[in-house]
Parts: sequence; structure tokens; C-alpha cells
Amino acid sequence: MKILSFIIALSFLMIASVQKDFIADKPAGLNEIEKEVLNIARETNIPALQLVIQTSSDSLHLNYHHPDLEAQAVYGIGSSTKLLVSVLVHYLAEQRKINLDETVSKYLDAETAGDFESFGNLTVRSLLNHTSGLADYTRNPGWITSVINNSSPLSFNDKMALVDSSLSNRGTFTYSNTNYLLIEQIVENISGKTYTDILNQFYDDMSLGNIEMQHEYQTFPAYFATDEKASSDVSMWKENYGYDGGIFSTAVELNNFLQKLFIDKEILSESSLSHMQNWIPMAPMEIPIGEGKIFKYGYGLMKLEYGEKTFLGHSGGTLKYQSFLFYDQESGTTITILTNSSGRYYNNVFFQELIPAILDKI
Repeated sequence: MKILSFIIALSFLMIASVQKDFIADKPAGLNEIEKEVLNIARETNIPALQLVIQTSSDSLHLNYHHPDLEAQAVYGIGSSTKLLVSVLVHYLAEQRKINLDETVSKYLDAETAGDFESFGNLTVRSLLNHTSGLADYTRNPGWITSVINNSSPLSFNDKMALVDSSLSNRGTFTYSNTNYLLIEQIVENISGKTYTDILNQFYDDMSLGNIEMQHEYQTFPAYFATDEKASSDVSMWKENYGYDGGIFSTAVELNNFLQKLFIDKEILSESSLSHMQNWIPMAPMEIPIGEGKIFKYGYGLMKLEYGEKTFLGHSGGTLKYQSFLFYDQESGTTITILTNSSGRYYNNVFFQELIPAILDKI
């Protein structure tokens, strides 16, 4: 039970053949990163990973898998989904289809709200930056049990049934997947379409068609380990996330997304991007990454300080996947890394070995 509690706590934070696509005369830094990442992957038994780094003049594409496994093209990204959903919500706000300062009750009827009497005072804004005070449905012990037994809830109502109706720590940062579960329902109500259809169509329109909310649950290979000697195939575990963590994609497409969002400014206006960077402290839920840390949250956006550099993006982790999507404000470098493994052992490798090995040399 202690292990399961630890898994739940980690699940929302994050969450050999090599294919290389280089530009000639690659800077030494990217070559060193490639070598270091491959060494870590082999030494720590990582099942599979994808890495894309795009600088102002060069790029590194790495697609690695353990020699006992087949190559994997698509990965779940867990909570990094929240960044992509926040971008969609801000786009809808720009189109005046949603008001971030409007109350949740404006968009959800009493039947949908159920017993949550305090919904009337919660705003869309408070859902985006996790200040609503709503409990996290994935921290209900029944949820983890249902995932392991391949019977996790599919519907909005079934997931909401796992949420304690009382509010706590309202107005301060308290990470809760329930917030984005409600955003999912709000977007459905204002669009008249399923959340899957509206999100997939939005990213199709942005020429990012490989960012997808899956119509059916995908059972891509995935592995879980509490230590380096105990790795289990958990491909069949069904997590059934929605807007809180249900996007599947590739490192290439997610890097394209970061480029379009932060550098080319093709998706949102400058004012929306600025709004997403209204920071609040994440303590005590700061995420250590080597000598740095993710320590502030905006509206679907995390801030990472690493040495003298500042990165914007989101990390993610489920019981099956890990993801890291970040943009270096000063240099314009974008970094995306995805793995198909989780658990205490793999999470530590991801945040304390793989990512620092990259950031140290960027």
C-alpha cells in the first residue's frame, strides 16, 4: 500500500536501435547530449525513449529502444496534456467562446455539478492554475485499484464520483486532475462536440495532427519499476485520462508545438502567452530536477529554473509514461523527451539523470 501511495503522488507530476536525423557539423553539445542520453538509457535499462532538441541553428532527433523491444512511435504524455489543453482554452477565450473569469456554474448545469455546491464560486481560471481547492480523483485509492484491475472509470460522472465534494486549500496551488476533468466538460458544453473531437480538430487546424486525444484506449508497451531489478510490463493497465492527461503524440510533433507556440507565435497572441505566465508558487510540490527545480505554475504552464536558465513548459507522468516539454526563453531552444516507463526507479532516472544530462549541456 505504501508503494501504491507513492505511485499516486508521482503520477500527476510527471508523470537498442537508434535513429538519428542530423544536420551536418552538429555542435559538440548536441553530440555529447546524444552520447550521454544513450549511456544512461542503456545503463538504467530504459525500455524506450524519444528525444528532440531544436536550437536556433541545429537539431537532435533520438529514437531509442531496448534491444529486446520493437521501436515505438507514439507515447502517452500524461499531465503535459494540461499545457496543450490550456492553449486550446486560451484560444477559445481569444475567440470569445469562453471567459476565464466566468464561474464554472455558467458552463455546467446542476446535474453535471452534482453535490459540489461551491461550484458557483469557482472560475475557469481557478481550474487552469489549480487553485480551485477540488480534490484529485486520481488520489482516491479506488482509482489506482481500478487501473491495475483494468477497470478504471471512463465517463466524467464515474470519475467525479471519486472526488470528495468538499474544498480544501482554495486559492492556493493544489495540483488536482479534477480541475482539467471539469475543463473537459466545459469545452464539450460550449462546443457541442466531444472533447476528443474538439481537441483533435484544433491541433489538426494548427498543422499538428500527430497530437491526438485517443478515441480508443491505446495499449502501447509500457513498463513500471520500483527499483532497478523489478520491472513489470504494464501495457494493459487502463488509465483512461481525458483533458487531464490523455494526449498521445511524438517528440517531434510536440517540439513542433513548442516552436509554433513560443517562437513562431502562430497559435496564441502575445497577450495570451503573457497571461499563461502569471505565476503562483508550487511549494510544497516543487519538482526537483538535478540542481534545478520546477517551482511555479501559471495557467497550464510550469516554470523551471536550472542554473542561470529559465525554461517554460510542462512535465508529465502517469503509471506508464513520462514526458518533458520545455522551452528555453533566452536561447529559443525547445526540448521534448518521452519515455514509456514509470514507477519510483524510472521516475528518478528521468528527473535526476536524463533531464539534467540534457540541461547541463544546452
